Formats: sequence, structure tokens, C-alpha cells
Amino acid sequence: MEFNAGDKKFTGGVGEFIVLPKNVPHSFNVVTDTAKALLLITPAGFETVFKEFGKPAKTLDLPPVPDNLPKELFQQIHNRCVELGNVWMPEI
Repeated sequence: MEFNAGDKKFTGGVGEFIVLPKNVPHSFNVVTDTAKALLLITPAGFETVFKEFGKPAKTLDLPPVPDNLPKELFQQIHNRCVELGNVWMPEI
């Protein structure tokens, strides 16, 4: 996986622990066909976004990547993040 934290860019591999700090714009990308990661998000609250906007998997296979997602969905996610006190940075 590739990570961005502020102006730093780096790659994380098997068994590595990555900290993406609060108040520093950060993001990550999966750059292989598959990846497994354990995300720990603190303080609690942001998991609400996953619960509200995610969908349970129907199988253990990865779903297809959508062709396009409605802009309204990203606005709804942004609005909910703001309500929860999280900062949404779509420019990353």
C-alpha cells in the first residue's frame, strides 16, 4: 500500500505498522491486486461512516470497482464526517 502524510510519501509492506497523524492530511492507496490491513481509528466515531455508508459483503470475493459513484454520495459522506467532527479532504 502507498501512503501519503503531509508532504511525505512512502510504501508499507507486510507486517509494517503505519501511523497517519491527526491534523495532517493523509491518505492511502492499495497498489497491488489485493491487500489486507487492520485499521485502528482513534478517537472512536469514524467507524460510524463505514456502518452508515458501507454494505455487507455477500461473498468473500472482492466486488468489482464501480464505474462511477454519484457525486451526491460523496457529499453525503462529507456532511456526515463534518457532523462527526472529522475532516474530509477530497483533494488528496
